[in-house]
Amino acid sequence: EGYSILHAAIRKGKTEVVTFALVNGANVDLRSKSKKSPLHYAAQYNQLAAAKLLVEAKADLTVKDTRGRTALDLAQGETKRELVKFLRSAGMKSRDDEAAAKSIFVAAKIGSVEAIKKHLAAGVDVNAKNKNDYTALHFAASAGQVDAVAALIEAKSDVALADKVKRTALHYAVSNKHQATAALLLEKGAPVNAKDKSGKTPLDRATGKSRAALAELLRSKGGKTAKEMLATENIFIAAEEGDVESINKLLAAGADVNAKNKSGYTALHLSAKRGHDAVAAVLLEAKADVTLASQSGKTALHYVADYNGNLDLAMRLIAGQAPINTKDGRKRTPLDYAQLRKRAELAELLRSNGGKTSKELAAAGSIFAAAEVGDLKALNKLLAADGADVNATNKSGYTALHLAVRKGKQDAAALLLEKGANVNAQRKGCTPLDFARKNTEIAALLRAKGGLTRLELRAEQDILYAAANGYAEAILRYIEKGGDVNKTNRKGYSALHFAANSGYVEVVRVLVANKIEVDAAANRYKKTGLHYAARHGRKEIATLLLDKGANVNAIDRSGRTPVDIAEHYRRSETAELLRERGGKRASELKPEEGNGDKPNPQPLMIDDELGQLTGEEVALTLTLGQAGPGLVIDGWPGEQYLIEASSDLINWIGVEEVDNAEGSVNWVDPRVEPVPGQFYRVQILD
Repeated sequence: EGYSILHAAIRKGKTEVVTFALVNGANVDLRSKSKKSPLHYAAQYNQLAAAKLLVEAKADLTVKDTRGRTALDLAQGETKRELVKFLRSAGMKSRDDEAAAKSIFVAAKIGSVEAIKKHLAAGVDVNAKNKNDYTALHFAASAGQVDAVAALIEAKSDVALADKVKRTALHYAVSNKHQATAALLLEKGAPVNAKDKSGKTPLDRATGKSRAALAELLRSKGGKTAKEMLATENIFIAAEEGDVESINKLLAAGADVNAKNKSGYTALHLSAKRGHDAVAAVLLEAKADVTLASQSGKTALHYVADYNGNLDLAMRLIAGQAPINTKDGRKRTPLDYAQLRKRAELAELLRSNGGKTSKELAAAGSIFAAAEVGDLKALNKLLAADGADVNATNKSGYTALHLAVRKGKQDAAALLLEKGANVNAQRKGCTPLDFARKNTEIAALLRAKGGLTRLELRAEQDILYAAANGYAEAILRYIEKGGDVNKTNRKGYSALHFAANSGYVEVVRVLVANKIEVDAAANRYKKTGLHYAARHGRKEIATLLLDKGANVNAIDRSGRTPVDIAEHYRRSETAELLRERGGKRASELKPEEGNGDKPNPQPLMIDDELGQLTGEEVALTLTLGQAGPGLVIDGWPGEQYLIEASSDLINWIGVEEVDNAEGSVNWVDPRVEPVPGQFYRVQILD
């Protein structure tokens, strides 16, 4: 910015540094990038002491910045009055001095009392207005030119005059935070509660912390906001604003204490909503009806609970016989709102006076509500009634036990179970135990009564699901009930296939002990449980199956034995076990070995839905098109494949390496004349 040490010292108010710089030859007129001299900075930052040092050091009083302003032009506002006087006494002129000599409005704006007096002496009307109806007093007050304001008032300027938007000089002084100017105007009779075109009084303009002192000044002189002004003639506004004095006057003048405004509020509703206890006291004394509800169904007590939690006001309303358990249009009681807004003390006060939540009130007539709030007395009474059904469901499909467990009401849950509640009742598959996962005591209670989660319950009813998810005990119970251990789904998968594929050793242990067909082949892929164990390297499961007599050399549809699969997927320990037990590759088998079928090796290792893609395998589809034979390779993005070809499944040659960029590759054999009867295989490269 082109600051010198002198500029910086003045800006920070370091007078001793300014003195030091001047004594040591600092250039008193050195300009910043904006052409401001040190004297400009003294004026801008209201540094009177620094200004005196600079003038004493012969600073140039005529220097102008890039906008044509002298230091005096920057010394505006009521806080710089002394600085302005000093600079003018030193002979400094303002950029606007020439204009001030021609216009009383400009003279007032820059605070040139001398120019103002000359205009008045020449016969200019002190209350003259410009095209916007501003008087000189408006300009002086807006700029905080206290001396100019004083001179104009002394010359009989009308402090009550308003401009085109109905604002007085006081409005502008307050808006621009000119405390001394506002005080002078009030002292000279400025109307403290004049309303502008938008209905705002000066006090309405005194907003924010920076105007707090101004607001205090205005109130000390009888200032009110526009709403407070209306309160003197409107009981609803008076109640909302907490204006006790106006309430008393309006009631004395015959105002109806229980009248409702167009929104359905009474004065008591509005005072309760805003937490005005003193106003409520006056209204109650005047026989305000505490039972009246607004259009939303709320009573005064509802508003206290919902909006402010004023304990004194709540106690006053309760003492005045306010209904404690009335429900509003949303079916909520005052206690509902106190709990919703986390007003613990108010909730305690309401309960001590008989307050209940809407659900607690409903408990008296509903087994579901009683269970949800844990009302044992109501539950006993309801369950004892003729036709009571402890397992009835509400419109959402929940039983009372579901609701009691979900809300953590252990005693209610125990009572319902005692009365015969179905511990495993389901709502969209969820049992009561599903709702008790975070409440160990209730979970234990339900378990003791035979409670199961929805997944456990499904496992009890479906051996295939139980096997796929490791529910060994459920499978035992299924078998004990006479269930078919070799049951398959429509695709031919048995419990053994699911358990071997998922790696649930205990499930396989139960199955092999209970007449499982260990060599049953699943689906069109003809894989046995041993194939799946080999695929995933489930050595312990493979051992159990082999001990049960599983065919170690069973051949699947792809012409693969368990050893083929184990070695292909590098399951070395499992492959070693299989070979120890007589396992061989399909290519090593003699005609009398295997599963009795002629080995017919296929080139593709295609896993079915029991073995979803894990990143270690791909799914292949053979394609035949005009461009020649090829493959669709479905795998994982980012993989690289080596595609090999063979005419005898023994001797393989590499054809091409391809990248899988998007999860699927459409590959066509690039060779000009592929050999007829060609087999393909794909290797995933590391």
